[in-house]
Amino acid sequence: MLKRKRYMLFLAAAAALLVLAFLPGAAKAAQGETFTSDDVNGVAITYKVLTEDASTNTGTVQVGNGSSAAVDLSTTKVTVPEKVSYNGVEYDVVTIGRMGFSSRNALESVEMPDGVTSIGENAFHNCEKLIRADIPSGVTSIGKYAFAGCWLLESVVIPEGVTEIPEAAFTACWALTELIIPDSVVSIGDSAFAQVGLKSAKTSITIGSKVKSIGEYAFMECRSLTEIIIPDSVTTLGTSAFYGCVSLESAVLSSGLTSIPDSMRFMAARL
Repeated sequence: MLKRKRYMLFLAAAAALLVLAFLPGAAKAAQGETFTSDDVNGVAITYKVLTEDASTNTGTVQVGNGSSAAVDLSTTKVTVPEKVSYNGVEYDVVTIGRMGFSSRNALESVEMPDGVTSIGENAFHNCEKLIRADIPSGVTSIGKYAFAGCWLLESVVIPEGVTEIPEAAFTACWALTELIIPDSVVSIGDSAFAQVGLKSAKTSITIGSKVKSIGEYAFMECRSLTEIIIPDSVTTLGTSAFYGCVSLESAVLSSGLTSIPDSMRFMAARL
């Protein structure tokens, strides 16, 4: 009889737990789950849950699901909020995910919150009408092809804290007139800034004092670039790093270079 009573109590407890689990509002977003929330302009943005703390009802999310864009093709302006709520949980927006705004050809402006620390691969790839995308000061990581093909992007300020500009991150940003690479950067990848400033009358590029390596074709065909100073910290300069910079009038090479590519020798002779 006692065993039967204990068994019945066990069944009752289990049933109560099941009821609680399915009560309205009890469901929480699991790690990796996606949901949609509108920004201040009424634009629906897709988010992906990265972390969640059930004890505090807080967590973190990235913009986009990591495999497709987070907003509709017709979107022209996006204001990514600092926080977003879903099912009673408040999430900090910390990442612009891979392909988050990729190929949104109508997009002209994106405002990102200060809490964003990373911008994923292809995040703004081929946003052909994007004019303004201020990178938050807390960003420390920028992915490959992140802003590649943003033809109308006019200026970029890379935050202190970013240590690497990866492959083709800003390639084909044709309208770029000013580029400042901070002292925190130690590596500039292959084709990172290739074809920057093609449509500009003059392009200004400042390379930070701690850069150690500049990849192949890094600044290839920056045709409006008139002068460049490669700091003494640079020890490796990739093949054809400045190939096709036809307007270059002055180039100061690093004293730390162990070898000079043939393309730079040719340019030095022309200058």
